[in-house]
Amino acid sequence: EEFQDFVGVKFEQSELGGFVMSRPASVMRRALYLVSVATGIWKAWRDSPSQDHSSNSDGAYDPTSLAASSRKATKRGEALRSGLADMGVFFVKIGQTLAQRPDLVGDELAEELKGLQEKNAPFDDAIAHRIIAEDLNHKGPLAPGVLWDGCDPSLPPLLAEMRPEHVASASLGQVYRAKLHDGREVALKVQRPGVRDVLGLDWAVAVLLCRAYLQVSQGLNDYTLIVDTVAQGIRKELDYHEEASNLEEFAVRHAFLPFVSSPSWVPEFTGPEGSARVLAMTWYPSRAPSELNREERRQLVEMAVEACVVQLLVTGFVHADPHEGNLRMGDDGRLVFLDFGLMDRIDFGVMECFAAGIRCVIGKDWQELSRVMQEVRFTPTPLLKIQPPDGSGKSKANRLVECSREEFAEALRQQMSEEEGGLSRFGAFATALKKMSSKYVMLTPPYVALMCRTFITLEGLLAEDPEMAKDFNIYEVALPFAVRRVLSPRTTKGKAQIREALLAEEPHARAEWGFAAAKPKWSSLAALVEAAGEDSAEAPAHASGSDSSSAPENFGATEGVQRRLLRTTEGAAIRRFLYDVDVF
Repeated sequence: EEFQDFVGVKFEQSELGGFVMSRPASVMRRALYLVSVATGIWKAWRDSPSQDHSSNSDGAYDPTSLAASSRKATKRGEALRSGLADMGVFFVKIGQTLAQRPDLVGDELAEELKGLQEKNAPFDDAIAHRIIAEDLNHKGPLAPGVLWDGCDPSLPPLLAEMRPEHVASASLGQVYRAKLHDGREVALKVQRPGVRDVLGLDWAVAVLLCRAYLQVSQGLNDYTLIVDTVAQGIRKELDYHEEASNLEEFAVRHAFLPFVSSPSWVPEFTGPEGSARVLAMTWYPSRAPSELNREERRQLVEMAVEACVVQLLVTGFVHADPHEGNLRMGDDGRLVFLDFGLMDRIDFGVMECFAAGIRCVIGKDWQELSRVMQEVRFTPTPLLKIQPPDGSGKSKANRLVECSREEFAEALRQQMSEEEGGLSRFGAFATALKKMSSKYVMLTPPYVALMCRTFITLEGLLAEDPEMAKDFNIYEVALPFAVRRVLSPRTTKGKAQIREALLAEEPHARAEWGFAAAKPKWSSLAALVEAAGEDSAEAPAHASGSDSSSAPENFGATEGVQRRLLRTTEGAAIRRFLYDVDVF
């Protein structure tokens, strides 16, 4: 009932007042509980030592990994994680988000929060059985031998077979394996009870507390934006019909990738739209990365990198949480994506900037990379440098001073050159930016955080294969797709840039469709063809560290993107280009 009260709420600041005033007693009760738990966390953090000195770790934050460090757990870290778990899923999700933002919460706190990524306590299977029966409006047994409290055993079973124990558990639900009477095997995803009941209350309390903290601290960081983003994300994940729609859209938009697959939605065994707590999908026989041998794991990584790069640079429909639990090797040899509750859409302008950024790293063009970082709002315009207080005593706060692009580009070049794997691993790029953030102002828009999380997660799959990790160059794998995005601009700015880069306009010659006739810049064309051709051939060799027989070029991603470039509206700009140079 509490959830139904804010089904239409978008979790935006403008709606906070009305939400709180319509349920002041509920908000107050929830606030008192959360503040009491948070106070316990604060006291434990204040009274415990900052690190366990018996361990060999210095507690430094590692931006190249989303996993918790192997150091011995500290008391303050355990109190932090257990306290957030007691506060509920919403605050666990906030903690997981802040684990990637040491610039906001500090290195030690961010490192301790990584432990929230690991395990989720399952809820009682008996409760899940009851939810399945209620959501699907079934009074009898779920399956032969699988009874739920209050069922009528004389009625026919809902399913032909069902494992009564869950096969997977996550923060928002858990999964059961079953077989329908028509023989299809399905995965039943059951929502964790209680999450809906307090989501709106937790959001309201968190926003109010963040506003109060901002007033007291006079800080620059507005944490309410993170609170809103997390609440909106959870709301999407709780809508199982939206997840089903995402699943179907993902399958359609990536059908041109022959090595990518996903389950299918089974609507007749999914709960009612607007309140579904059960989502049914076909069971896809597959194995987790930890269950694969070395060669299979390498193949999985190569396929996952290509698939995620295509999402970021070509389709713009991105799986927002590609961790090991959601990436599996199908028994048919294909890469299987699971869990489509949280997807992101990237507009064409951002995709074009991502592509340009990859080319800049490969070409060591730090000035242009600095410009691209401003364009995607990774850094402010103008660029700002952090300086200590002026010494007058009027303010103890650091000063922000404008700096030139040349200065920032040189600092970026120097930091990237000092990082091991600076030109091959995205994690090294993240490390470089983390170090630079102490001297220069860095911004982290949601889509930039998504890109960082995606690439770092994929690189994390290499942790158990040092040989592949040494030779793998994620930028080289991405470069052919970046070039194809450059060749298929969808924004006015992107179209103008490619024409300027590849064509020499002849304003007094024949003009049609609003464009002047032009001559090609052959040197620029040759460089672009070389980047698209040689790197797509070389990248697999680097990626696999073995002979070409195992190269990922056979996966079909490059060919699929080329077909899109030639046959669909993706290639409109390049076809216009060919017309203007009159190559035929």
